[in-house]
Amino acid sequence: MKALVHRLQELGIDSFWHFTPVKNVSSIQKFGLIPLNDLERLWESHAIESFERASTDLSVELDRRKKLDQYVHLSFTDKHPMYWRLRYQKRSLVWIKVSLDILYDNEVLFSPEVANASGARLYKPDQLLDYLRDCTKYDCKRRLKKAELLVQGNIRPDYLEFVDDSDNIIEIS
Repeated sequence: MKALVHRLQELGIDSFWHFTPVKNVSSIQKFGLIPLNDLERLWESHAIESFERASTDLSVELDRRKKLDQYVHLSFTDKHPMYWRLRYQKRSLVWIKVSLDILYDNEVLFSPEVANASGARLYKPDQLLDYLRDCTKYDCKRRLKKAELLVQGNIRPDYLEFVDDSDNIIEIS
């Protein structure tokens, strides 16, 4: 993992990204980022007080079919096209900056495209390193625009920072 983290940093990638409706922030501060499969169970048991999906019903269904609802989906960029489409729809969203250290603590998979897309393939971290080995900084960032890192299980709150559209850390109490 050390080589992968080093390569990501060489490419100017110092974190992963996740966006969510602002309504979810208090639960995320308490529980961290949780895969949809587990999140729905917490919601049904009333363990969390608020829950709003940023994803579409179709995306959720595709995740379930492919068993990707057991993973937290992260982006390699805060320029993800879906975020800006939802903002255009006047959704109130917040970015969450996720430490690269999750690579050491969680099982992860990589998809060079949106993971639930038809024909999307999933790779292990060493294959991600191979994917990034020979590209330039610009080319890698372009390649990773729609790529996803899938993190199995919860991502602890201490790995997270809430960030606004200008990349300023938001202090949320």
